[in-house]
Parts: sequence; C-alpha cells; structure tokens
Amino acid sequence: MRLQPKMSLHLKRLVACILLAFCLTSFSAAVAQSPADMQKLTSLFQQFQKQQASDEKAKAAETALELEAHGEKLMGASNPDIIGMGLVRAILLRDVGQYDKALQQARTTREKALNRLGRSHLIFGKSLITLGSIHRLKGEFDKAKQYYVEGIEILGGLGEAGQKDLAEGYANMADLLNAVNDPLAARVYNQKALDLNVKMFGADSIQVALLHNNLGMALMTLGDMDAAEEKLTRSLAVYEKIYGPDHAEIASSLNNVGMMYTKRGKYPEATAAYRRACKIADEKLERKDPWFAKIKGNLGQLLGELGEHEEAQALLLETIKLSNEMHGADHPSTATALHNLGSGQTDAQDYVNGRKHLTKAARAMLKTRGDRHPLTAGTFAYLGILETATKQKDAAIAAFTSARDIANQAAWEVLPGLSTNEQQNFMRQTFDWTLYTSLALAEQIPENQQVLQSTATWLANGKGIAEMALATARSNKTDQELQQVTLDQVRGALPDDAVLIDIARHDLIDYDARSLKKRLLDPHYVAWIIPPAGDVVRVDLGDAKMIDGLIDEAREEINNAGGAGGTIEQRGDAGAVKIVQAKLARLANVIWKPLAAKIDNKTRRLILSPDGQLWLVPWNALPVEQTDAGAEDDKVRWLIEQFAISTTASGRELVLGSQSDQPNKNKPAIFSNPDFDQSPSGKSSSYQRLFRKPPQPINPSAKRNRSVSLYNQEGRFKFRAKPLPGTDKEAKATTPSMKAWLGDEAPDNFRGPFALESVVKQLVRPRSVVFATHGFYAKADDDNSEADPLSSCGLLLAGCNDKTAEIQDDDGILTGKEIAALDLRSTELVVLSACETGTGKIENGNGVAGLRRAFHLAGAECVASTLWRIPDLETADLMTEFFATLAKDADKDDALRLAQVNRIKFLREQSGAAHPYYWAGFGISGR
Repeated sequence: MRLQPKMSLHLKRLVACILLAFCLTSFSAAVAQSPADMQKLTSLFQQFQKQQASDEKAKAAETALELEAHGEKLMGASNPDIIGMGLVRAILLRDVGQYDKALQQARTTREKALNRLGRSHLIFGKSLITLGSIHRLKGEFDKAKQYYVEGIEILGGLGEAGQKDLAEGYANMADLLNAVNDPLAARVYNQKALDLNVKMFGADSIQVALLHNNLGMALMTLGDMDAAEEKLTRSLAVYEKIYGPDHAEIASSLNNVGMMYTKRGKYPEATAAYRRACKIADEKLERKDPWFAKIKGNLGQLLGELGEHEEAQALLLETIKLSNEMHGADHPSTATALHNLGSGQTDAQDYVNGRKHLTKAARAMLKTRGDRHPLTAGTFAYLGILETATKQKDAAIAAFTSARDIANQAAWEVLPGLSTNEQQNFMRQTFDWTLYTSLALAEQIPENQQVLQSTATWLANGKGIAEMALATARSNKTDQELQQVTLDQVRGALPDDAVLIDIARHDLIDYDARSLKKRLLDPHYVAWIIPPAGDVVRVDLGDAKMIDGLIDEAREEINNAGGAGGTIEQRGDAGAVKIVQAKLARLANVIWKPLAAKIDNKTRRLILSPDGQLWLVPWNALPVEQTDAGAEDDKVRWLIEQFAISTTASGRELVLGSQSDQPNKNKPAIFSNPDFDQSPSGKSSSYQRLFRKPPQPINPSAKRNRSVSLYNQEGRFKFRAKPLPGTDKEAKATTPSMKAWLGDEAPDNFRGPFALESVVKQLVRPRSVVFATHGFYAKADDDNSEADPLSSCGLLLAGCNDKTAEIQDDDGILTGKEIAALDLRSTELVVLSACETGTGKIENGNGVAGLRRAFHLAGAECVASTLWRIPDLETADLMTEFFATLAKDADKDDALRLAQVNRIKFLREQSGAAHPYYWAGFGISGR
C-alpha cells in the first residue's frame, strides 16, 4: 500500500542511432574537401561511437557538440543531419540527468529546425517530442503535454517518413498520461505506439518489447494485474534475449517487473527482481542515471514492507540524496522518495522522522502532482496512519480527510471512462486501502463523536463512487465534477423517523504493526448508525467471512423452500418456517441484534446501505423475537413488522437524489406474461401493429454481440423461459391502483406478444414501469470472469426462446447493459416483478452489479427488485396490495412494508405460518 513511482521505459535511444546513420553518410561525402578536416571528423566520430558503446553519455554529449560544430562548417548550417546531431546531444544530456543543459540544447535545435528546415520537417517534430520528454522528467507535466501534442500532430502529417518518431511520441505521451493519473488515455496511446511498431519492426522486436513494458505499466495502474504481468514479463524476456541477462537496459525492465510483483503481493519474486536490478545498476549505471535512484528506492520500499528496516532505511536515504541532487526538492521523484522514506520510518516506529518526511512529501506531492492524484492521497493516508499510531486525534482526522478528498477526486478523474470490471480493478489497486485505513480510525479512537462523524462522512462519499461514475458516463456528462456531501446534508435527507445504517466491509488495520503485511487484518462488517439528529454510533458486526457463510446458508434454505420437492412441500408451512427461521435467527444475532441495541425506539424506518454479501440479505425477514423450541409460528415476528426498510448505494445518494432535470408526466407502462415462444412472423406482426410500420431488415454484418455467458456451446440461449400466466392477473389487478397512484393516469399494458424488447427501448422517462416477467443473472465465472456483469443479466421478453425471432435490435433478451442505456431519468418507480432481479456480481464498496444497478444507471429513482425465484401467483397478490397502498399516498418503503405485513397476516390465517419465500423476496432501493 506504499506509493511507488510509476515508471516506463522510453524509446529514448532510437533517435540517436538513426541520426548517427544519417551523419555518417553525409560526413563521408563531405570530408573529401579537406584531408585534415576528414581526419579530425573521423577521429571525433570514432570517439563518439566508442563513448556510446561504453555508455559514457556525458562525454558523448560533449563530443556531439564538437561533431555538430565541425559538421556545420563542412556541410552548412541547414544540413538536417547536422541539426539532428544537436538533438542527439540534447537526448544524451537528458539521459544523464543534466536537464537544464538538455533543455537549452533542445530549444536551440528546435529553433534551428524551424528556421532552416520548416515546421513540417522530421527534425522539428523530433525536437518537440524531445522537449516534451525533458519537461516530463523535470516534473513539468503541462509543458510536456503541450510539446507532445504539437510533435505528434507534425509527425502524424509526415506519412511513413514520420512513423518511427510518431510511435515514440505516442509512447512518451502515454508515459506522461500515466504520471498524471490518466491511465485510460495512456493505454490508448500505448496501443497506438504498439500497433505502429509491430507494423514496422515485427512482434518480437525490441521496439515492441519496450511498448509491452509501457502498456504493462498502464494496465498495472488500472488494476488489471494479470494483463500487466503478462506484458511486463514478456517484455523482460525479449530484453534478455536481445541484450543478455546483465545488460544495463535490463535494469529498468526488472524494476517494473518488481513493482508489479510487489502490487500482487508476490514478495519473494519482487525482491529477486529488485535485487537483480540493483546489482546491474551498481555495475552498469551512472549514479546520475534516473533509473539508479528509482531502483534503489523501490527495493528500499519493499524491504521496509517486509520488516527489513535497517537496509531499507539506508537505501531510502540514498534515494532522497540522489533525487535532491538530480531534481531538487520540488519534483515528483523527490516527493515519492520522501514518501517512501517517511512511510518506512513509520513502519519502523521512528515517528519523529517519519512525520518530518511525510509532511515534506505531502507538500511536495501537492505541488508536483496536485490534489487529484492517488499518490498524493496515499501520502496523506500514511500520515494519518502515523498520527493515529501516536494518538494525535486531530492531526489524524485532518490527514485522513485530505486523503479521502484527494482519493475521491483522483478516482473520479479515471472511473467514468472505465467498464464495470475495470473500475473494480482500479479501485482495489488505488482507492480501497486509503478508505480502509481512514475508517479504521474509529476502531482506534471509539466513542469519540468527532472521529465517528468524520469516518461516517468519509464512508458516505467513498461508497458507490464507481456506480456514480458509470451513471455520469452514460449520461455523457464526463466533464461533471464529483459532488461530495457533508454529514449534515446526509442527516438533512433523512425522514424524522428514520436512521441510515451505513455498512462497510473493510480490512481492519493494526496501526502499530511494523510492516504492511502485518498491518492488514481480516475484513469485518462495520456499521455506522446515523440518525437525523444526535450521536453517530459505530458497531463492529464481526468477521466478514463468517457472516458471509451465514448469509449463504440462509439464502440457500429460502431458495430450497419453494417449488416441487422443496422444504415447504416436504415439511409443510409451519415446519419449513421453523427451519428457515433458525438459520435467519443465527444471521440476525450477528448483523441485526447489535444494531437494534443502538437504535432509538422512536425509529420506524431503516435506510440501509449494505456492503458485500449483505446486499443479498433478506433484511425484512430477519427474526426480531426469538421463540422457544416448539413455539408456534404466530409468535415469530419479522423485522418488516417493526420497520419500513429500503436500501441505498451510499449516504451521498440520499443527498444528490434524482437525475431528473424536469417534472415527469410521461405515461407509465406494464409488461406482463410475454409470449416467450413467439415466432419471427408473430414478432414482426406485433411490431407493425404497435408502431404502424414494419421492422427494418437485419443487417447480417451488424448482428448483436451478446455476452458469451448467455449462450451454451451450441450458441443457444441458456435459459428457456416458461409462461407466466399469473403475471396477467398481476397486471390486471395492479392497473387500477397504479392509475390512482399516478393521478388517474392509466398505464399502457404490453401483454403477451406485445411485451417486446423494442417497445421498452422506445420508452422515454415513463413515470413508472412494471416488468412482470422472467429475470436472469448468468454468473461471469460460467464462461469468462472478466465478462461485463451488466451484459450477463437481464429481463426476458417476447420471442426470447426462438433465436430466429429477431427484428432490428430486438431478440427478446433485454440485458442490463441495454437497460442502462435507456432514458429513465425522473422515472419514479421501476418494479422488477421477476426472479433474482436484485442479485448480481457483488462489488465491495460499490453494491451489486446487476439489474437493479442497471435501472438506477438509466436514471430510475426507485427500484423494487427481488432476491430469489419468486412465486408467480403470490407475487401478483403482493404487487396488487403494494400499488393499492401507494395509491393511498404512502411512501414506497411503507407501501412495501404494509403489503408484506398483510401477506404475512393472510398466510398465517390460511396455514398458520408465513414463510419468507412467499413475501420477503422484494426490496426497495433508491429514493
């Protein structure tokens, strides 16, 4: 969890080689004019070659200056090769860390190229890329970007003549973007460079190996560690094949491999890579080579994490000295070196020096990387760790507050452009640890309201940020600033009779541990109880893995209860209730009883923001009164009988509310009992009747690219949908109450052959939508663990059972990804009266990636979804009562509570027991 400088190997020596070849040809043609000049020029050139071969860059730079002067005398000031030799000198000076001299030389070369060769010349374009690389190494990122953009534009206009240098420009731009926390754009530029170099040099060339290295670094920043390892180790293998195992060029590649192994927790492999890189650096690199300090610093950082503090401190102190000598105090590399030293001293419990260096690092990070970079956030987080370990409460709160604000902003810069899986990878690598270390402050300093309120604020703004970013991206507002909220705003959004129970599944932290490996403890579920007024309370619910096991047991029992051969059929209602109640009681003892003891007895409404597996808990069916063995079921009370219950992604969501920007008066809709076996001709006929025009022919080249997880090996849809006649009853029964609720606005009913996917896609901000059909979630690990979870869930509509019944973009399978693209802003309520619509891929800190999320991403304010396979007829009765209660002006959570309580009473009267399978599957999320 310590910071590591982001490194990638530049294509920095290629320009020199190319220009030297040009110079050799031109000099040979010119020296015939003067034997003395020829002898001197030949001698200088041979000297330059020898210095290059022995890696004496500083001496080679001075020889290049003489070569340029003599060449200009012989061939004229406008000779491109002579002007190019000045660029070679700038690159050599850059490589030995003489940045000011390099900058002066590159500027001179740029002016010569512009005035003597013109703006559209290759040398001018190269000079811009070189200037950009020097400014980047100086930490002047804005200037570097300006030069890269201009250089890429010029080189891109030169056709094949500029391709080699254009590839280097792309690679340099990618390196810069990675440094400024834009890994997504960095990946794009890396890929452009890679494509060009494969075309020019072949897949096994050193040029391509360099770019695999760079791409691996971008992927590591994005958290795609498997892909990063593949790229970095492949690059190293090519390096070793071409250069040999001990060449100077190998050191930088080994360093990057060591960084990757460190992030993966493969410490023996990381140590071996760093030590090998250090040995090469000591033998082959000058102390002023930027890689020398980087390698030493990274090894020192790792050794500190492994508890080898004495050697680590020596290496880190050496790195600070070298970085100050090369770059000065205000440079990103110096900031990182200060962080690594300060965090290492914190691990070694040298808190005085640790505070001194981390404070300097924080100032340097803000100055050089800014307040939207994960490395800056990490420095403040480590400072918070130190202040917590030394019992400095106010200083710890200040440090962690800065860390959380910066981490949120840093994530916001990247997240909107990433897919769901990429977001989770990125969050795990760069975001989660600063959140966890911050939240754990409340464990170290319990019962303190300042701490509890601060940690509650950090949690409210830290949870659900990835989902919020997805919603922003889908609304094409990627330039929208991240909105953070205060605890007072969260309190103000709560009804007077409600509490927010905000839960985090996070690693506990041992602030006194002497290494990172020992600092991270097992994850717990921890809840913050936030009332509209009064004290915030923190409750540690216990070991997360143990709780997850209890959740799995309870859910399995409920899922096994219904249907043919289920527990209800075998044991009867009362017997089945006793079995499920016992398992739910064990769960309630852990996750509800500790909370209940801290909740005011005036509370009537629970707003839950779960995390991890707690999203899959049927909270409404948790037993709230224990019974003696053999007690009658009518003595069992469920949580829903005491409280109205709803869920929200985060406390921030309660404040920011709807995505609506205007009042919604559009007509509601109900989709029920789709004709799943609809034929191709039947679907075309239904479409034509609804839209007064025939569907457009399907272009075979534009066939829909469905997620592979939805089909078997024969290409057939995995789920064969069976008819749902009870949903017709549901639609008919709910229509009058839905009409009354919406002010006498009758919903459009799309039943049977008219329950078409194409109809759903043409809805625009309906006030409410009900889907009474089948839902599905295909686990990603069935086929592809990296599959987008929103492409692996959906609703089944007319014609889904017949693969040939596809018209335009309608095959009867409405995936979550397609749902998220709908315009449901200001839609007050979506009811997913289908199976398992509240399940999906669990993402710690970000809820569940499934149908419920898809509808919220589309803009729906409130979604009613299900946790298991709901029974058809009983669901129709429940939904009828739900809408009837809504029509009486009840809040949505209260309406669901009353509907479920009425079903409980009815079932008890009918059979003496009310099994949760029949009534507890539905939950309300959102506002």
